[in-house]
Amino acid sequence: MTLTFRVIGVAQPKGNMRSYRGTNILTDANKSLKGWQTLVAASASLAIQRLDPSDRAMLAGAVALSIAFYFPRPLSLKRSIVANIRRPDIDKCVRAVQDALERVAYFDDAQIVNLVAAKRYARPGESPYVDVSIAPAAGLYPLALAQPLFDRIDRVL
Repeated sequence: MTLTFRVIGVAQPKGNMRSYRGTNILTDANKSLKGWQTLVAASASLAIQRLDPSDRAMLAGAVALSIAFYFPRPLSLKRSIVANIRRPDIDKCVRAVQDALERVAYFDDAQIVNLVAAKRYARPGESPYVDVSIAPAAGLYPLALAQPLFDRIDRVL
């Protein structure tokens, strides 16, 4: 089963958690996070409903997750700039999506063993969105191991 879906909207990062002294209350610094995670979970649930009934179970084993974030392009940004190097940080956006999909597509985000993420600008006139793909991981070494960065890992394994 591969679950692929699109979430229309501006991705929200998972900020730092704050706790109140003397209580067990934790809050996130980003007030828009809860609504964003609800939207991601609802989009995933709709995509799951479109699957064959035999494929509708949550993934219990290793998971491969791919996420592409398309943010609105600021009007003041020069056309020559193509890479999105502005905030929010991609890792905080990924964490927000991972947590939103817990108990919807998989049991725990610790199951994610392969992760691919990209941060881009949406095309002019296009609404911001996020494309998500979730699939069982094959259990093989990821393709990235063939690249120079991972040469040392390959020798150790």
